[in-house]
Amino acid sequence: MTLGALQLLIELLPKEGLSGLTIVLALVTLVFGATLYFWERRMGYPVVPVDVLFDRKLGALFAISVLGGFALFSMAFYIPLLFQGGYGMSPHDSGMLITPLLLGTTVGSMLNNRIVTRIPRANVLMYAGFALCVVGCLALVSLNGHEPHSLWMACMGASGLGLGLVATNLTICSQQIVARDQIGAVTALLQSLRIFGGMLGTAITGALLGHFYARNVHRPLDSYQATQWLKSFASPDLLIDRAEQSALIERLVAAGQPGDAMMHSARMALVASIHVGLVVAAMAAFVGLCLAWFVPAVRVVYGDAKQRGV
Repeated sequence: MTLGALQLLIELLPKEGLSGLTIVLALVTLVFGATLYFWERRMGYPVVPVDVLFDRKLGALFAISVLGGFALFSMAFYIPLLFQGGYGMSPHDSGMLITPLLLGTTVGSMLNNRIVTRIPRANVLMYAGFALCVVGCLALVSLNGHEPHSLWMACMGASGLGLGLVATNLTICSQQIVARDQIGAVTALLQSLRIFGGMLGTAITGALLGHFYARNVHRPLDSYQATQWLKSFASPDLLIDRAEQSALIERLVAAGQPGDAMMHSARMALVASIHVGLVVAAMAAFVGLCLAWFVPAVRVVYGDAKQRGV
């Protein structure tokens, strides 16, 4: 109930402001959140271990988990819209280009498990992971849609690889820091916070996209003295539906408007709006990179190596 009300509040607040519905959702979030907090503090084996949330050693890891989820889900949800709506790619091409992002997270996790025992500090992989994500996001912003698909896939793969390194390293570092009886609870909490970060990422990025798209699409329509057509361009979904685009262009041409040019302007407005979301995702990854310096140093060795050292 708490997370559901919070998600609705984040999605509706930018659109409606302080309305009756958003005030009710805010109250529900506060009341149920406080109830959950005090209830879980009384439990011997809480589902949500609220005490560990205030552990100074784990605080940076929890924040990094939220930021990693924010960056990953923002990219996974809105980059396909960039490809199809902004650059006019087919669903097949868009799916092929987004695949390295998701596949990269798996590869990153596998590589992390092979590397982490061979370096003095496991924390280094978190720095590298977030750095790759920042570079990948900013590279996507710098591209204009005419580059080879291999370049797009490389940027997506770098971002996914970096986030895969971070996600696995969070679990490893937390298990090395906390007491043995808290390992399960802390690991589950990290995964929940990652999903929570993804929820925030999709909601906030979606709100930013809607705001900037509406503002950016109004400018070219105003220059064409065709603001009466703003309602037809109000939703980015128009730029994905080829049949609806063709029908709208025909109506625009019949009304004496440059239909193709106006549609191109709408695409560029969508591209610029999604670029804002990618910059926000890059900023989230950069903040995660900075927070990684506050994670206690962790070194991971095999069990037999520990015994030889003893």
